[in-house]
Amino acid sequence: MNYEFHLEEWLPRFPLQEQYGHYSGDDITSPCDICNVEWLRRGLADQYDWGRPVPVDVFVMSKGEPENRFATKIGGLPYRSRNLPWPCARSGRPLALIAQFNFTNSVDIVGTLPGDLLLVFGDDSDGPVEPLHMEWQRLGIQDLVRPADLPSDRMAIAPCFGNRCRMVSYPDAILATDNMYPECHGKEVWSPYWIPRLQARKLVERLTSFNGVMTRFLDNRFAQSHLFSPTCTSPIPG
Repeated sequence: MNYEFHLEEWLPRFPLQEQYGHYSGDDITSPCDICNVEWLRRGLADQYDWGRPVPVDVFVMSKGEPENRFATKIGGLPYRSRNLPWPCARSGRPLALIAQFNFTNSVDIVGTLPGDLLLVFGDDSDGPVEPLHMEWQRLGIQDLVRPADLPSDRMAIAPCFGNRCRMVSYPDAILATDNMYPECHGKEVWSPYWIPRLQARKLVERLTSFNGVMTRFLDNRFAQSHLFSPTCTSPIPG
């Protein structure tokens, strides 16, 4: 039910590119980044003891409000009934949708959950965006919140949405070479720690409690400074 990013179809568009005479691992904030990591993984296949693979759903972000209201996203219109009371901060200020996470494609990773989508609301009027208001929603809501229903005085967040790519992470990987840097096609690979352990917006692990959701299912906390750097203005085509 999320937009999909088909890695094999994107790899030819972004061949491996050296930088100043070497290759480099990086966190994933764009189609170019995810292709770069995949090319390096293939080129370094015999230089790691990879260990156990852990399935993850990585999200490559697009700018703007998605047509599909149930998509994983940041900011914008929440997937909830317009008949529900709008959540507010202790000060009375309406909360803004910070993030919406659609788990329907990730049930095999996260297990059974209280709903299909987790909505996270917050407000920054008192400093840090906390406490957070979180609520679960099921797919099938008919009378969804409309743009005119959004409180005008909520915290402003530019919307963007995710395109899901099923990958694997290798948390136990060990570099199996004595060199300071592994080599791919005869060139050093700098920042190799980005390669086995994907640094991206991703759904991981099995959730065991509602209260632990925000600290367990995202390896990169959404509050990090490089949050969801969006790169496209429409769903990424397959």
